Amino acid sequence: MIELSPTAARPAPSEAELARARRDFFLRGRPPSVSLGRQVLGSWTRCVQRGLVAERACPVEPLTAAALTEARERAELLRRLAEPELEFLAETLADTASQVILANAYGLILETRGDTRAMDRATRVALLPGVSWAEAAMGTNAIGTALTDNELTEIWGSEHFHDQHHRLCCTAVPILDHAGRPVGLLDVSGDARLPRGYARSIVMRAAREIEHRWLLNAPEQLARLRFHPARACVGAYQEGVLLLDEDRIVGANRSALQWLDTDWSLVGRRVDEVFDHAEVSAERLRTHGGRQLFGQLQAPRRVQIDPPAPAEESSLWLGEAQRSALARLRRAIDAGLATVLLGETGCGKEALARRAHALSARASGPFVAINCAALPETLIEAELFGYVEGAFTGARRRGSPGRIAEADGGILFLDEIGDMPLPLQSRLLRVLQEHRVEPLGGGAPRTVDCVVLCATHCDLDAMVAEGRFRADLLYRLQEHRVELPPWRSLPEAQRRDALALLWRQSGGPARGMVLSAAALECLLAHPWPGNFRQCAAALRALAALADDGAKIGPADLPAELRPAPAPPRVSLDELGRGAIVAALARHGGKVAPAATELGIHRATLYRQMRRLGIAAREPGATAQAVRKGNAGA
Repeated sequence: MIELSPTAARPAPSEAELARARRDFFLRGRPPSVSLGRQVLGSWTRCVQRGLVAERACPVEPLTAAALTEARERAELLRRLAEPELEFLAETLADTASQVILANAYGLILETRGDTRAMDRATRVALLPGVSWAEAAMGTNAIGTALTDNELTEIWGSEHFHDQHHRLCCTAVPILDHAGRPVGLLDVSGDARLPRGYARSIVMRAAREIEHRWLLNAPEQLARLRFHPARACVGAYQEGVLLLDEDRIVGANRSALQWLDTDWSLVGRRVDEVFDHAEVSAERLRTHGGRQLFGQLQAPRRVQIDPPAPAEESSLWLGEAQRSALARLRRAIDAGLATVLLGETGCGKEALARRAHALSARASGPFVAINCAALPETLIEAELFGYVEGAFTGARRRGSPGRIAEADGGILFLDEIGDMPLPLQSRLLRVLQEHRVEPLGGGAPRTVDCVVLCATHCDLDAMVAEGRFRADLLYRLQEHRVELPPWRSLPEAQRRDALALLWRQSGGPARGMVLSAAALECLLAHPWPGNFRQCAAALRALAALADDGAKIGPADLPAELRPAPAPPRVSLDELGRGAIVAALARHGGKVAPAATELGIHRATLYRQMRRLGIAAREPGATAQAVRKGNAGA
């Protein structure tokens, strides 16, 4: 069974007890005489096995801005669903001077909120977005250890593996998807002198809220069964939710496991294995264990396969070079040529592919897109090639044709093709060669007529050289090749047109908002490492946060988009004084070599020193030389 409500925090060992435990474990190599708890001791053991040294500082190496932007884009859904809880936690815990952190499933910090002024500089840097707190990198810590153990984790003071983290206390809770896998993590970090357990309940509740939104954000072709022992709680965050694909449970949340007194093995079971009757549309439900629940069933909706993008969007890329690329891509599709689209993240690869599809002879056929990086390796094969009934645990009753078969007569768009596992690359190559797809679990092969377009930001040639991508597959996929330029290399006129279009699409003008000329220039000057996608997201945020009818100026932009402050104005006398003082300092106060360096006569230098109030420090005849210089004036 899953325990949903946070249990009481375990008694905190004193500093002296922790010091004794560390001596026992790290110096004497024996189990601590003090009870540290299963998580701390288990993590210490793993860290030692990895070769980490407690006294040695672990380096803090944040991602580059471009890499962080890409990581944030990959976790866009998580960030959007977690935003309300980040703000709520930061406001609620404001008096504790704590930092609220959202990390991805690998322990990389994506977003932070809160006040870190009470922390030392090294700790503030370590808690910046772009820093990884994976246990293998940072030793025992709440973020990395919670993801390793997949459960709520508290690490206080000297329980951290590395000495440099002993001033911190951290409470972390993994955010789980519909199958119990971590998709991210919430953490609250503060001063180790705070009482243990101060953030435990509130962080757990916030994580449940995010998980609830995540589950309800699932594809609409899945039914949702929502239930709770109390009728008034159906629809609240405490409700249990099951995702149903016909009569099969394909997803759940922690509350569902609690009310059904089970664990994540529930996912994949049939509905009639859980409830007394297979038809669960009634308001009242009864489990096989006799528990009475109030329920509500939301029927699935039929969803069309990826409709074409509006034609207006194509103008973002239609400079002269892009028009030519679009025309060639359309001809390649009509000729049945597989094409690789290369370009940085967010530069419009999929949008260009959709536009070319809409203009091609295959426009009436489907455009089926699949992100190879977004699916676990265990699911991508079934998603691409389909499966028959009973092919694996959780398979649909009548199987699935697979995304390749769904693309028959149209386009199969494989995004992030560089992330496709090697074993699947050979299967994809066979489909391209034979134009047939065989589902998992047997079944008759199916003939498929589709054009394959692939997109990646990776150097596929380099991956081939390193053995990470099949050369024969690359030759098959790269019958035609399109390279898209990044935002920063586009002509200014094209960037202005793109900004104008993205601003209209943000909804700001529809609410009477106006971008000032100065704000527009700031947006144009920004390099946008995330290209069109990053720019569009920033403009949507501006429109969402501004009042109706607002005029948005540079001061309303996020700090990273505002122009750098102008350097202070310096007079000629200040510049001259600085040059003279620096030259004298380099020559130990000796005027003659300083004058030679400055390219002026010694007497001229004395005159300038007197005018600017610079005291002569040369021993001996310095004062006399100054008087002679003055007389010469």
